[in-house]
Amino acid sequence: MTAQISDSIRYQDRDFSVVGWEGAAPFDPAAHALAPVMFSTGCWQGYYCAYEVVALGAAAEDSGKGATQPEVLRLTKVYIGLADEQRVAAERGAGPKLFGLPPSYSESDGCFVYDGLAAAMPYSGCLTLGADFVWDQYVHMGFHPPWKYRTVLDLTFAAGRLLEAVDRSEEMARLRTAAGDGSLLALFKPLEPKPCADHLADPRATCYTRAVASLCPPRRLDEPLFHSDTQELPR
Repeated sequence: MTAQISDSIRYQDRDFSVVGWEGAAPFDPAAHALAPVMFSTGCWQGYYCAYEVVALGAAAEDSGKGATQPEVLRLTKVYIGLADEQRVAAERGAGPKLFGLPPSYSESDGCFVYDGLAAAMPYSGCLTLGADFVWDQYVHMGFHPPWKYRTVLDLTFAAGRLLEAVDRSEEMARLRTAAGDGSLLALFKPLEPKPCADHLADPRATCYTRAVASLCPPRRLDEPLFHSDTQELPR
């Protein structure tokens, strides 16, 4: 597996990667009768998304304004590989519509793209955002875990509305330090030689135990980070 493309999100005039979430992801193509297929070795799951957090009622270009208004999560783009009938129909300009819009093929992205979306996502849970990737931690395999980013935020939503934003950057810096001296992996269960059960059930939301080694997608936030609740974050 090569390095995988993460979802992205625009928050407070800044672009982040989505590096973890609680429970299910905000967008599920199957819920819209879409059956994605792999279109690149960098996208085995067959699709990835772009989101934004905007003030309620604001236009997409004003996503950084209106901070006093409630902020909501919206889906802006979906990059997807289509197969069989859906692909043939899309090539004729009659592909399956998503929120009222048909897909168009992007030569540069090598897939179909649903562009110009502004679809509210009624997501409840926590999204972990990462920016300022630490390039000396790069591994050309899987999704990159949160601790490989210098800036990490947890955004908590209820029915699509942003409730809270918490900066986790300092905690991730401590994890990077622990990774550097070898003490980090000692806190985690040994890696299995095959994908864990969560990975097989949902390849986009697996345990942090495997994500720490960049072998699997972002951790699900409802999974325990360490062996037990009594263990402390490395200092």
